[in-house]
Parts: sequence; structure tokens; C-alpha cells
Amino acid sequence: MTLFRKTKSEYSKARQIKINSPLATRIIIVLIVLLLLSFIINVKLLLFLVIITGFNAWLAGFQLRRGFPTDLELSTFATVLTTIAFGIQWGLFIAVFSKLFASISTGNLVADHFFMIITYLNAAVITAVFGGMNVFTLGLIIITINAVIMFLVSKEILGLDPTSNLSYTGTNLVFNFLVFSIFSETVLSILR
Repeated sequence: MTLFRKTKSEYSKARQIKINSPLATRIIIVLIVLLLLSFIINVKLLLFLVIITGFNAWLAGFQLRRGFPTDLELSTFATVLTTIAFGIQWGLFIAVFSKLFASISTGNLVADHFFMIITYLNAAVITAVFGGMNVFTLGLIIITINAVIMFLVSKEILGLDPTSNLSYTGTNLVFNFLVFSIFSETVLSILR
């Protein structure tokens, strides 16, 4: 049995990679990584990483199981808050880790996930530069910029049809707006 298999993505012209290991194996690998991280980071950050990546993975799995044309994710939110509270290095880490964990735990690695990671890295850099702004305003600016980037990438590079593209981009924009407007100030005060 091979660990990875390539399949055609049902969402774009790009190919995707399916991970053939059982869910338990994937979870054990991630838990080992988190255990190793616990030796080098503070407790608040570790708890935030575990909660946010776990819930982000659950969201990804839920969307895949239901087949909804949505892009509900917490990676942008986590990246912005982590960068403000713990610095750019941890912001960059969560930008990559939160999406890779969701992809590995669902066993679904699609080409657009790499472009999404780039937008999360973009969020970390913008936050590091403008971190003194109000977190809600900063979040709105970042999710708007990243939505435009992903819309163009999905249209021009991945060949996603306009209806699906608007559905993914629109749900991501609305979901992140709600998450930032409801939770950003409270979670940031807890992390600090």
C-alpha cells in the first residue's frame, strides 16, 4: 500500500494528493509533533495551537464530508492573533501548520491549499508590519486582501468556475468577518 495517491480534484483542474493512512495514525503523528513543541513554547501558545488547529481540521473535515462549496477556516484568524501575541516567527509557523494539519487530518491535500498557505503567510507579514492597529480592522483588511488573491488564483491558475469561486471566496470572507468581529478582541486579551 502506498502512503499517497494522486487523484483529480473535484473542485479544480489541479490534481490532489490523498493520504492513505488511517485517521488514528495521522492524529498520532500530529500529537507527537505537538508534544515536541511543548518543550519549546509557552503554555498559552500551545493550548491555542491545539484548540485552533483541531477546530480548523474539524471544519475542513465537515466541509469535505458534506460536500459544501465553502471555505470555512480559522488559519487567517489564528495567524493574525498569534503574530500579534507571540511574534512573527510563531505567526509564520501557525500559518503553515494550521492548514497542513487540516489537510493531513482529512487526508486531502489539494493544490489550492498551498496557495492558501501563501495567503496565511501574507497575513503574518501584514500583521507584523501593522500590528499596532485595532485587531478587528487589521483582520478585515487582511481577509479582504487574501480573498482577492485567492479569487484570482482560483480563476487564473486553478481554473475554478466563477460560481464555485464566488462561493468559496464569499463564504471565507463572511466566515472570517464573523470570527474576527465576535472573537478577536476577547481571544487576543486571553493570549496576552
